[in-house]
Amino acid sequence: MNENKGEKKETKKEKAKKKETNNKHFPLNARIKIINFDDEPELNGHIGRVKSKTRKAGYVKIVLQNRKETMRIPAECLELCPLPMSVIGEQAREYIAARVRMISACDEDQKSTDVSSIEKVGFNRSKRSSQMKGTEGGACTSSLLKILYDHHQNNSSPKKDLSFGDIVKDMRKTLHSRGYQQTPQLSSSRPMHLTTPWEFVPTKNFSGNRRALIIGIRYMGMPWELPGTHNDCFNMISFLKRFHGFQDKDFTILMDDHTHTPPTRANILKAFRKFASECQPHDAAYFHFSGHGGSVPDESGDETDGMDETLHPLDHLQAGEILDDEVYEEFILHLRDGVTLNAVVDSCHSGSVFDLPFELFGPGKGLDKDFSAVRFPHMEVAREYRRTLSLQKTKKKHLPINARIKIVNFDEEPSLNGFIGFVRSKPKKSSGRIKILFPTTTETMKIPQQCVKLFPLPMNELTKQAREYLSARVHLISASEDDTQLAPGVNEQSKSQAEGVEGGACTSAFLNILYDHENTNPDGVLKFGSIMKNMKQILVSRGQQQQPQLSSSRPVQLTAPWEFVPSKNFSGNRRALIIGVRYKGAPWELTNSHRDCNNMMKYLKRCHGFKENDFTILMDDDKHTPPTRANMLKAFRKFAFECRPNDAVYFHFAGHGGSVPDEGGDETDGMDETMYPMDYLTAGEILDDEVYEDFILHICSGVTLNAVVDSCHSGSVFDLPFELFSPGKGLDQDFSAVHFPHMEIA
Repeated sequence: MNENKGEKKETKKEKAKKKETNNKHFPLNARIKIINFDDEPELNGHIGRVKSKTRKAGYVKIVLQNRKETMRIPAECLELCPLPMSVIGEQAREYIAARVRMISACDEDQKSTDVSSIEKVGFNRSKRSSQMKGTEGGACTSSLLKILYDHHQNNSSPKKDLSFGDIVKDMRKTLHSRGYQQTPQLSSSRPMHLTTPWEFVPTKNFSGNRRALIIGIRYMGMPWELPGTHNDCFNMISFLKRFHGFQDKDFTILMDDHTHTPPTRANILKAFRKFASECQPHDAAYFHFSGHGGSVPDESGDETDGMDETLHPLDHLQAGEILDDEVYEEFILHLRDGVTLNAVVDSCHSGSVFDLPFELFGPGKGLDKDFSAVRFPHMEVAREYRRTLSLQKTKKKHLPINARIKIVNFDEEPSLNGFIGFVRSKPKKSSGRIKILFPTTTETMKIPQQCVKLFPLPMNELTKQAREYLSARVHLISASEDDTQLAPGVNEQSKSQAEGVEGGACTSAFLNILYDHENTNPDGVLKFGSIMKNMKQILVSRGQQQQPQLSSSRPVQLTAPWEFVPSKNFSGNRRALIIGVRYKGAPWELTNSHRDCNNMMKYLKRCHGFKENDFTILMDDDKHTPPTRANMLKAFRKFAFECRPNDAVYFHFAGHGGSVPDEGGDETDGMDETMYPMDYLTAGEILDDEVYEDFILHICSGVTLNAVVDSCHSGSVFDLPFELFSPGKGLDQDFSAVHFPHMEIA
């Protein structure tokens, strides 16, 4: 009898344990670990994901990592095993770059409700007319707006922020107290606290634009017509304008009201893509959808409940519903890092219509505490998108010729990984490979561009080599890149400030900037970067295609001041070498080159204290030394030797330039840049090698030379090592393409 009693007691314990097990539920997709599983001990410690609720028999269906098959495990042999928060955060950023928060009208398996009168969710009739349009609306949107308006009315300048948790709790309380069964949900692209303030526009340091995409579908004349959806949209727009500074231009609106763009399937997807592409870092974005939603069987296998959530466009019967997969892939995935999107989706089955990873406020799930059921259903899509984006950027932004690189992830020949080389070609369109020179072997090899990583020298090593290469500080503004022809002259200079109205496009733009600075801000600092950006803007506004460039003998910040004469402790002399070649009577005559030189001299005299005896002038005007090849080389040498430490020196060349095949083997593009003296047809051009060897190399330490070369193919006519402002190369940031073509001569 005692044994029978003992057996009876054991049976009760087993029943209690079984009851406890049956009550042990795990969120769908929760990450779990198998423990104490005596049936198959080798599975203990394995990680998996929950794929079903706990069955009455106490089992849970799970799928193990790296396996596709599912298996049933007793609930008591499972424990939650969430990823470390650092890993979750990293995966979340890879999955969605932007910060996205969505309030949905209900859970995935619920339906949302319209209200025939917004007073049913608590709006006072006496206040309604001034705040809300119409009497009908979605229960979710109406309860949200009630909470938002109450917050602003009870706090004329609200000190207490409304948090995401406050809003969702109050929405649930409002709806449930009035007999509505739907349960609003909160999900996010990032782990966050429910105490985080809900902000349509950041209250601190907001520097972006306001943007809103509003979609309201009434389905007019159909049995499932929703009479309150347009009111929802107009009321939301009114609130954003009244309290958060949104203007009409900030809204993209799709509504079936014969006034706005109709919300067809094609138009909604197009609006998703356009809105996402227009959102920029620091923008405050809002999305609102009021309409029907649904659910259909999941065919891609990414849904834990086997169902895809959908939005119903106006033409969904003909064109089809919009799956949550499409909302993610066409909209959410494309939002940039730095964008914050707050969204409200007022439709049935809307709980995971964005497929966001974090369910912060799901009924009974408590995921705001441990994030154990975080899911990334489209991670492979996200990774492929990031890879494509990276490849597109790589194709658009070619590695600069002569850039110092390291070979990485080169699976074809792993032994080359880690080797240092230099870029010798642009990527081939067909293969995407670039030619790399390995300095230790002098051999070249074609490597896929994705296996090549910029690897600049340390700055102290660069500076050391730069001083050895050139003693002086030299800054050159050239009219165009090495492979660019110049635009014709322009008529933009003021007669009161310049001799004549015609001038070279580069010199004219440069002088406009200098005179504007003197007239508007003479005591301010004019920076290298400002000059280059403004020159480019001026030339583009005049229809010129040339791209001015800035190069230097030293690494220098674009924020550094451009000074013809040092503003502090100047103790040297002013010197200027001015060369203008008109080629009078030739078919290629330049009628503007002499004016460029005279205008530049006039500016230096007027604004920087230069005098007549400070100028060495070569011009083919029958007044000055003619700019023949011999005279130019002689002037280069003489001018360089006369310069002394602390002198403020300026050089200006206005004339023709060109390029010829490089015979010295020092040019990365295989071409030498040249200057054309007046007698170049008989005496020859002046190569960039000669400009360096006869002029730049001989300027002594302590001298600062600022130069403008207004000619074709002038980008590297001084053969300076640092390209500080070169279109699309960004070399002002990393100096990866520094080269010293004449180091042996130096």
